[in-house]
Amino acid sequence: MHNNMITHEQLLPSIQFYNVISEKDPLSLDSYIAALPEQNLSGDTDSIQLSLDIAISNYDEITDKITDTDAVAALRDLDFLASSLLRHNIDPLQSTKKLGHSLVRLALRAQTIPRGTVYTYGLANPANDRLRTFTGSNEEKRFISAVKQSSLALEVSSNILSDVSFEKSSVIEISSALEEVARGCNVATQSIVDVHRSVSPSFFTNILRPYFEPLTINGRQFMGAGGAQMQLLSIERMIWGLDNKDDVYQDYFTENIEYLDFNQRQLIQSFSRKNNDTSILTFSRNINNLVINETLASTLKAIRKFRYPHKRVADNNFKIRSHDSVGSGSFKPTILDHLLFKTESMIEELTEHENKF
Repeated sequence: MHNNMITHEQLLPSIQFYNVISEKDPLSLDSYIAALPEQNLSGDTDSIQLSLDIAISNYDEITDKITDTDAVAALRDLDFLASSLLRHNIDPLQSTKKLGHSLVRLALRAQTIPRGTVYTYGLANPANDRLRTFTGSNEEKRFISAVKQSSLALEVSSNILSDVSFEKSSVIEISSALEEVARGCNVATQSIVDVHRSVSPSFFTNILRPYFEPLTINGRQFMGAGGAQMQLLSIERMIWGLDNKDDVYQDYFTENIEYLDFNQRQLIQSFSRKNNDTSILTFSRNINNLVINETLASTLKAIRKFRYPHKRVADNNFKIRSHDSVGSGSFKPTILDHLLFKTESMIEELTEHENKF
């Protein structure tokens, strides 16, 4: 679809993992979820509730046999049904016996939060006639496609970046990893531009966004799928966030890290462990290498190139939402301004440093 598409993505175990999940229907819900868009449109909550009750009953029958991929697929489908009820002002945790218990058990098996995330909405979502949607509209299908394209590219970028070892990697290898991040961000940029062109603010805010409201499970609030959960969170952690002292950023990261999938959390831990909690930005400052300095600046510019259209889409959506609305996780849209400011500041620092060589 895009010229920047990375061709070796299917070789990654994490993407193979999601390919397997997308083919699964462990709770035998394909036919029920196929009917979900029409039920949402007509407000047929009785049918949605029946589907959710059947899902929990089916889960009870396979509880002891469920695999990790089954668990993620089950969380995906339960979240589509539960979020649909919530959108129609019915608390699914109250209306559905054993839902909370089932979500928690599945989360433990899948090593994730007890509901769907941007990964189940995108990468783990089946293709073609099995595609899970809330609305069945072309706009939502284009939105899901954009999420998938971005996630595929950034999944490759984050995996390659996590292999960087300041002790063992050469300057060329570190620069190559950073260039891979830039390529991934270019794909994500094209995807968000596609969203800007093809998904109207009115549709996203008034029709789609209400399906991503928080669910309260066992007294804890868990946010719906959102852009803050994507792999850019782990990428920026490795590039500049590990040792950054900014409290706003650290709060943002702390809130969203649990929404990353197991692989992404492992990538951060692996990178942090072998590099002594040091970011690539700090490493670049310490070794004073022109090649890494230039490549890092170029990569940050690619991230900035993504953030500007992302912010434009968010700003357009928030113009028609209430003043107290939140976007990325529980944060107000000003978090995007803050992240952009930090990115701009780092680019300026690196550019000034280049001029001294």
